[in-house]
Amino acid sequence: MGSTVTLEFGEEDWEDVISVSLSSAFYLSQATARHFVEPGHEGKIISMASVLSFQGRILMPSYTAAITGLANLTRALSDAADYVHGAILPVDAGWLGR
Repeated sequence: MGSTVTLEFGEEDWEDVISVSLSSAFYLSQATARHFVEPGHEGKIISMASVLSFQGRILMPSYTAAITGLANLTRALSDAADYVHGAILPVDAGWLGR
């Protein structure tokens, strides 16, 4: 069943999820970081990820890929935070209710 869903997953569905869940996070973080480099501006960027970034779900290939990408994007942005007056903080929404 799962491989059939993955094989039939449409390009438009893939692109929509990647755009909303990953690309938008990058572009918003980039715009915010540009603001942080201005004198007198600092702050934090908080990324909300999911436990699916560690587990994956065969029925949701685009979401799993996007959230895994978001977790690693957050790591990359955190490394770059040394160059701006800010911090990048990952938060796993799955753990908030515990």
